[in-house]
Amino acid sequence: MLNLLFGIESAMRSMRAHSTAINTTAHNIANMNTIGYSRQLANISSAEALSIPGTPGQVGTGSQMSAIERIRDLYLDKQIRSELTNFGEWAALVRTYENLRAIFPEVDNPGTAGLQHQISKFFESWQALAEQYKLPPAERNIAAAKNDILAYAKGLTNMFATRSAALTSIQLDLNTELRLTMDEANNLMKEIAEHNKSIVSIMGRGERPNDILDKREVALKKLSELINFHVGNRSDGSVVLITGGHTIVSGGDYFELTPTASAKDSKFERVGLFEYRGAKPSDITDAVTGGKLAGILKARDEVLHGYQVQLDILAHSFITVANKIHSTALDPVSGAQANRAFFVGNRAASININPDIKTGSDILDTKFVEGDIAEIMANMDNKLMNNWVRRNVGSVMTSDTLLGNNGKISINGIEIWYSASDTIADLLVKINANVETFSAVWDDTNNQMFMIANDQMTIEEFMADGLTPAIPSVGPPPYVPVLSLLGLVQEQVSAAPINYPGSFMGDTVRNVQSWFAQEMSTDVKTSEQGILSIGYLGNNYMVPWQSSDPVIVTVGSIFGYAPGPVPPALPNMGVAIFSEAEQKFHFGQGIGSGAGQNKILPLSITDASGTMSKTMKMIGNIRFGEFYDSMVGQLRGEIDSAINIQQQHADTILLLDNLQTEITRVDEEQEIALAKQYQRAYDASVRLLSVIDQMLNMLINRTGTPSSTDNG
Repeated sequence: MLNLLFGIESAMRSMRAHSTAINTTAHNIANMNTIGYSRQLANISSAEALSIPGTPGQVGTGSQMSAIERIRDLYLDKQIRSELTNFGEWAALVRTYENLRAIFPEVDNPGTAGLQHQISKFFESWQALAEQYKLPPAERNIAAAKNDILAYAKGLTNMFATRSAALTSIQLDLNTELRLTMDEANNLMKEIAEHNKSIVSIMGRGERPNDILDKREVALKKLSELINFHVGNRSDGSVVLITGGHTIVSGGDYFELTPTASAKDSKFERVGLFEYRGAKPSDITDAVTGGKLAGILKARDEVLHGYQVQLDILAHSFITVANKIHSTALDPVSGAQANRAFFVGNRAASININPDIKTGSDILDTKFVEGDIAEIMANMDNKLMNNWVRRNVGSVMTSDTLLGNNGKISINGIEIWYSASDTIADLLVKINANVETFSAVWDDTNNQMFMIANDQMTIEEFMADGLTPAIPSVGPPPYVPVLSLLGLVQEQVSAAPINYPGSFMGDTVRNVQSWFAQEMSTDVKTSEQGILSIGYLGNNYMVPWQSSDPVIVTVGSIFGYAPGPVPPALPNMGVAIFSEAEQKFHFGQGIGSGAGQNKILPLSITDASGTMSKTMKMIGNIRFGEFYDSMVGQLRGEIDSAINIQQQHADTILLLDNLQTEITRVDEEQEIALAKQYQRAYDASVRLLSVIDQMLNMLINRTGTPSSTDNG
C-alpha cells in the first residue's frame, strides 16, 4: 500500500513539474518580442530518494522543478556595456563635430566663401591699394581701394565674431544637454535601485527573479551609454555601481548627479554627486571618463574650446602684426607717424576695426615710399604669425640715424648692401624690396624696428668686402656693425594671451604662482610635468618643468638660470620673459658670441613631452595664410576619425548583441517542441495515476469483499 502511495506522489510531482515547464515555454513565447528578455529554461531533476528498511536500494520519489534558469551570457553583457559606454561618448562627440562642420563649411567645400575667403580678400584688397601707387597719379583711385579694404576688414571681423559666437552657443547648448543627461542618468539609477530591492526580496524567498534581472540589465545598458561605471555583484542579488571610486548605486539606494558651478567659467557646469545625505555635492567630473556625459564634457571643454583658442590665436595675431605695421604709417596731413592701430580687441570675439577708422580715407598706407605700408600689409599673409625680429635696446635713434659703415647684411641668403651714408630708413627700403620674403617697419614713437618673414630668419652681417664677419671692436677706430647698432633679437612670442578670458577665479596668470595653482586661469591646462625642447644656437636643449613650479621658474630655466640644482645645458637665451600685462611669453636671441657675433640665428620651442608649449601658445612656424587652412584640415581629419571610431563601436555592439541574441532569443519551433515533450510527460503521469487508481480499486474493492461462504 505504501509503495502505491509513493507512485501517486511521484506522478503528482511529475505533473506539477511538467505543468510548470509548459508554463515556462508559454512565457517564453509570449515574450518573443520583448526587448531585453532572456529565454528561460525549466530544469527538471529527480526528487530526493528515500531509504526504506527491507527494500533493496532507495525508493525514488519522482521529479521536481529544481530551477527556472535564465539563459544569458553575463560576460557578453559586460562587454556590451563597455562598448555602449564608448559609443555614448563618441556619439556625443560626432554630434558636436557635425555642428562644427556647419560652422566651418570649408571642411566639405574648401572653395566656399568662409573665413579663409575673407582673409584672402582682405590681403588682396591691400595688394590692390599697393598696385594703385604703381600707376600714374592721374590714373589712381586710392579712395576706392581703401574703401574696399574697409569693407573686407568689416567682413573679416564680423566673421571672426560670428564664428566665435557660434562656438560659444554650441558650448551653452551642450551645457543644457549635460543637465538633461544627468537627469536621465538619475532616473535610470533610481530604476536600478528599485530593481535591486525587488531582486533582494524575491531571492530572499528562494526564488529566481529572472524577469526583473532582465529589466535591470536593460536599465544598466541604458545607463552605461550615459556614464562609465563598474558593476559589483552582491550575494543577495543586488548590484553596486561605482564611477571612478564614487558610488552611484548601492543596493536599494542611489545617489543623484547634479550640476555644479565651474571654478573656471560659471557659464559651464561640471558633474556633481550627492554622496552623503545633507552634504554638498562632490565634484566627480574628472571621474567621468566615458558615456554621453564624458562626450559632452570633452566636446564642450576640449574640442569646442580648442577651436575657440585657435580662432583667438589667429585673430590676436592679425591684431598684433597688422597694428605693428599700420601704426608706423604717416599721417598724410601732418607728415608725422600717426600711431593709428588698424584693429582693436584681442580675441576672435572682440576683434574690430579701430573706431578712429571711420571711412576708407582713415586707412594709412605710406611710411618711407609711397604705398610701402600697403605693400607690407598685402604680403602679410605669407609671413610667420608669432616669430619676428625686433629691436631690444632702448637707445634713442630715429629712422634718420646714419648707419656709419659700409657692409652687407644677408637675410636667409638674400644679400642687402648698405653704405655709411645710408640711414635706417634707407636700410628698411632696401629690405622691403624683398617684401614677398621679408619686410620691416620702424616705429619712430618707440624707437623700435619690427621685421617679419616667411620663415625663421638667419641674419648675418659682413664688412665692406662682403666676406669678413662684421664683429664689434673698440678700435681704433671703433667699429659698430648695424646689427649691434640696432640691437636686434629674433623672437618666438605667444600667439595670443595665455589667460582664460572671464575666468571665474580671475583671468590673470601671475609670474610668482605655480602653474597648478593657476590652471583655472589658463586657456590650455598644463600636464603635471614635461620637457621643453629648445632649438637654439645649433643646439637642442631639454628643459624639464613641473606644474608645481612657479611660472617665473619655468621662464628662468629657459633663460638660463634656475633656483636650486641647475639642470645641465640651460639655453642661456637673450630674452625670456612672461609679461603679465600682455599675458604672453617672449623668448628670443640676439647676436651670438665669438664666431657667431655677427649672426642672429633661429630658435624653436616645442614639447618633447607634456603640454607647456601649448599652454604658452607657441604655435611653431606657420604663416597667416596657412593657419586657418591647417585648422580646417585638422577639423576635417577629426570629423572623419570620430565618425569611424563611433562606427567601430556601433559595429562591435551589433556583433556582441547578435551573439547574445543567439543565446537569449526565443525560438518558436524549439519552444513548441519542448512544450510537446513536457505534454507527453504530463500525459504519461496522468495515465500512471489512472493505472495506480485501478490498482487501488482492485486492492480496496476486490480483496476486501466477504465470500458467500462467510455470509452463510
